[in-house]
Amino acid sequence: MTSDCSDDANGPTFSSNGLFLRIYRHENLTAFHISEDGQTWDLLRLFRLNGGAATIDLIAQSPTGKGCEARFTQLRLVEGEIADLRDGS
Repeated sequence: MTSDCSDDANGPTFSSNGLFLRIYRHENLTAFHISEDGQTWDLLRLFRLNGGAATIDLIAQSPTGKGCEARFTQLRLVEGEIADLRDGS
């Protein structure tokens, strides 16, 4: 649970056929980044989750429009720290 009242995040619309999603977790801090090329990253959401280990489930949604199809590929788990969550690296 994030808090007494959870927040919402809305990202930009992309016309490409694929995007990269990076999920970074350090202690209670979690960051979501997206990228069109897998090299330059845009911070999508930064939040804190209290508690221990995290479980990640991947889903796709299209709350408006004609819907969408999603395929998750190239899943990797990489250890390391991100020095600056907002600089695009």
